[in-house]
Amino acid sequence: MASDSVVTGGMDHPSKGAFCDELSEPTWNALIEVIEFSGGFVTLCPFVIEGDGCPSSKGLDVINQNLDLICDREGDEECRIDCPGRHFTIYDGSTLILDRMTLASSRETSVRVMDKGTLVVINSNFDDNRHPSGNGGAIHATAFSQIEILHSNFNRNAALNGGAIYNLGVANLQGCVMEKNNATNGNGGALSVGQGAKTKVDSMTFRGNYAAFYGPAIFDGSGQTESWKNSACENVNGNGITCNGRFSFATTTCEEYDITCTLSPTAEPSTRPSSAPTAVPSGSPTQSPSGSIGPSSLPSSQPSISLAPSEAPSSPPTTTPSLRPSNGPTSNPSSIPSSSPTKVRSEVPSSSIVPPKMPSNMPSQSPVPSVVSKVSVAPSTVPSVVPTSSVEPSAEPSTIPSVVTTTSVRPTTIPSIAPSVVPTSSLRPSNVPSKESSVVPSTTSV
Repeated sequence: MASDSVVTGGMDHPSKGAFCDELSEPTWNALIEVIEFSGGFVTLCPFVIEGDGCPSSKGLDVINQNLDLICDREGDEECRIDCPGRHFTIYDGSTLILDRMTLASSRETSVRVMDKGTLVVINSNFDDNRHPSGNGGAIHATAFSQIEILHSNFNRNAALNGGAIYNLGVANLQGCVMEKNNATNGNGGALSVGQGAKTKVDSMTFRGNYAAFYGPAIFDGSGQTESWKNSACENVNGNGITCNGRFSFATTTCEEYDITCTLSPTAEPSTRPSSAPTAVPSGSPTQSPSGSIGPSSLPSSQPSISLAPSEAPSSPPTTTPSLRPSNGPTSNPSSIPSSSPTKVRSEVPSSSIVPPKMPSNMPSQSPVPSVVSKVSVAPSTVPSVVPTSSVEPSAEPSTIPSVVTTTSVRPTTIPSIAPSVVPTSSLRPSNVPSKESSVVPSTTSV
């Protein structure tokens, strides 16, 4: 039969009890065959229709029919329609009941309820349904329609307005969780209520929904939305403004719900890097290397745990000498003394004005005399081979004869105890007679 299906007429069929109808194959055509055979009331065995098993276009039109689809599932089993087209369209006077069903991946709104159509959803899931150019990613309810949603989940649905549900009729929502739905270019991240619509929201949870403009959780454009015992958390709009509750178009205010919640974690950690850096640096070091190809725009508040050496020296100098020898000479001399003497003679003379504590084992190469002169306090025991340049006579006589001519211009006041071996150059005779006979004739006798 054709992929596009229309179910009309028929009578309500009693439940088949504990037994379920199993599809002959996991395709849309096999599902339609079971629905037609059931007469409008069918208990389905778990199945997954996806890929090549999907309908070629819009799915199932429900006309003049009360169609009840129940999934006889246990645990993680599903009756799942995972197809890109529209799944169901409910026309005037018709009713569709979805009990424990999962509808996913539509790109034209999963279920559209036309004027005077009725949709009832119980314990079901709507995942990743979208309408990029329309309203209501999961459900679009037009004027004069009726929808009742009980204890169901709406996750990651998106549309221009009403990321999960766009309501223009009468809606009753109770005990549902609406998480991470998105109004991509409008209002009502999870639920958008249009003018003239009436909506009741009871014991609902709104988590992490987003709207480009107003009402990331609920946008109330009619002023006829009633709320009881709802909770909300982390619902924000495109300007980063949080509204965890109902946004009223009439008053342009957000009615925050009193009960808060916690955004549910993802099942597995992401293996892909974030598309943008965080605005605030992390307070703890990462446990794995970064996959970034560029430097961070913000400094880290913790030291790096990298074992690789830095390519640039540290900016502040050390304040204490190193106990290990350097692998190479520094470009500038250190202002801090070494903790141990060097083992190689320096080729550059020392400029220190303080004498070392230990004698050098090499002669000084500096032509500069020491600025600290150490004067001997005892007479020399060996004759000098260089004449003295002093103009003052010695305070005590020498015990060794001079071997060079003295240049003193005054005679000594104390006679020498040893004969002179060179003639005196004094121009005046001595006032004190010598105790020894001269061995050299005087040249200054007058």
